[in-house]
Amino acid sequence: MEYPFCVLKPEIIIGISSIFIASMALIATIWQASSSHKHNKLSVRPYICQNPHFIDRDVCKLTISITNKGLGTAVIKGFTIHFNDTVITNNNLRNTIGKIITKDFNVIQGSLSQENALSKDETLILLEIEKESASTIENSIFNEIVEQLRGKVHYSILYESIYGVQQCMTCKFE
Repeated sequence: MEYPFCVLKPEIIIGISSIFIASMALIATIWQASSSHKHNKLSVRPYICQNPHFIDRDVCKLTISITNKGLGTAVIKGFTIHFNDTVITNNNLRNTIGKIITKDFNVIQGSLSQENALSKDETLILLEIEKESASTIENSIFNEIVEQLRGKVHYSILYESIYGVQQCMTCKFE
């Protein structure tokens, strides 16, 4: 059968239409996969935040801690804690801040290390100073310690999500 007014035969039009529809379906599938991947990255993104510094003056306890408030696990890649621009390690903790903290107080540095994983809503103590059953004199010494630490202790934590997106959190004890 001949079509005098039409240049393309119906078989060709049907073939071109099929190719066009298949191409549109492929583009929509690629867009949906990309959109789903972006959503998955955001839905497992960790967010480490500083907790309000807990100071209990009645029992002489100061706690500096962090919590992962994001939805995903935070993999710790690096961290530093500074006091007066000196890096604090487990080995030099007592020597570094021992000048202002008497031996009667317990000083505990948290167990944060590289490749630690901090899951959703997990809290990690970075530094804790305490004195159990404190007297009034020790309470005033504790208040002086807290004031001497203000503005001098700061810390940075480099962490990443399971997708490898790195973030850095820096805070200062105020």
